[in-house]
Amino acid sequence: MALASLVMNGYVPRRADAHLQRLTADLRRYQQEAAAAHRQLEAARRRIWELEQPAGTRVGQLLEAAREQVAGVVAAAEARAGEITEAALARADGITQAAQASVAGVGTAAEADAAALRVRAGTDAEEARRAGRRDAESMRAAAMAKAEELIVVARQEAVKIRDAIDQEVAKKRAAGEREAAALRA
Repeated sequence: MALASLVMNGYVPRRADAHLQRLTADLRRYQQEAAAAHRQLEAARRRIWELEQPAGTRVGQLLEAAREQVAGVVAAAEARAGEITEAALARADGITQAAQASVAGVGTAAEADAAALRVRAGTDAEEARRAGRRDAESMRAAAMAKAEELIVVARQEAVKIRDAIDQEVAKKRAAGEREAAALRA
């Protein structure tokens, strides 16, 4: 709906402009919060990558640390997605209430505009809910996939280390048995 139709239907231009400025400021703030959440996720991914590097005898400790890190990233991503969803829902409710309040006492044309605003606000709110859920599920799935990948890599590293240790023990045992046999002889 164009701003001109709002003015023509009895809306005050200053109030409409002020409302539009508040919505724009809220949008910027939500975008900044989403960017901050993205930076946190990148930092967590970087930490996970660091944990994937060869670690010698600390494989078990690193595996546990990787699991904890991934669990933290998943929890933070889910919490952040919930916060964004709640904020979007609250904002949509606020928009709906503002639209309802602004059309009180206005004629038939304004009532039709208000109904359209309510429908659009409801649609926007539902879309924001779905987007928040999709984002949360996507972040959770990515974190879980990364966790599984870390676990597989850590297990492979542990098997390699165990095999190397078993070989070394077998060599030392054989050398010890040879020395014992030489001493007996």
